Amino acid sequence: MTFTDILPLLFPLFQFFKKNTWNIKYKRLFGLVSYFFLILWATFAIYYELLEKDFVNVILLTLMILFVSYLLYKNPRMLERRFIVNTISIAVLIYFPAKLFDSFIGTLTNATAYFAYLLSKNLVANINFEYTVINSWEYSYKFTFACTGLQSIALVISPILAADFRKYWKKALGVSVLIYLLNMVRSVGVIYGVEVLDIDYYLLHTLVMKFFSIVVIIIIFYYVLSTTKELAEELKGMINEAIKTLF
Repeated sequence: MTFTDILPLLFPLFQFFKKNTWNIKYKRLFGLVSYFFLILWATFAIYYELLEKDFVNVILLTLMILFVSYLLYKNPRMLERRFIVNTISIAVLIYFPAKLFDSFIGTLTNATAYFAYLLSKNLVANINFEYTVINSWEYSYKFTFACTGLQSIALVISPILAADFRKYWKKALGVSVLIYLLNMVRSVGVIYGVEVLDIDYYLLHTLVMKFFSIVVIIIIFYYVLSTTKELAEELKGMINEAIKTLF
């Protein structure tokens, strides 16, 4: 958790100001400022991801900055769509307060670490939270244990809730549990791969497992789309508008 993680929380705040002001000039200003803070956070996040050599996240964040910046220049009205604003706001309000709370209390991280430890201890001998990975000495298993999948959960369920909160909150909850459990399996796989199969931690955790995580998220989201009519219609409209803007 860094101080820059507070920046995204300003997005829903300024969108609230925008919604509740009658002045057209201020509406546009508040909308622009809200996305500015989002881009600013992503810029800092790229720096921190570079320090951790997580190049997959660097690429994804860079593409997000470029795309949002382009839309702000060419078609800002697209970013004013209620569905997009609600999706971003929900994702921000799920992930960052939970991350902030957990950074001080540690409840979610410690619980996740303990569950991952219970699943791993029968597969790997002499394992504990502070055990240092052989092939990547700068990391520890505590880092792997503590992966909660909260970021993936926020990204996937926020558009579901934005489409129709009352209708789909149970589905969002089910998807959250599924992603959390799959992430737990992923953590155990990383530990087993490093300790038993002698695979480099960085290669397995940051590259290979990241790729498979993205694939799994895409599969889950495809299922969500196929069973959530309102969400599919919203995304179809967004894609068509984005294509017109780009080409």
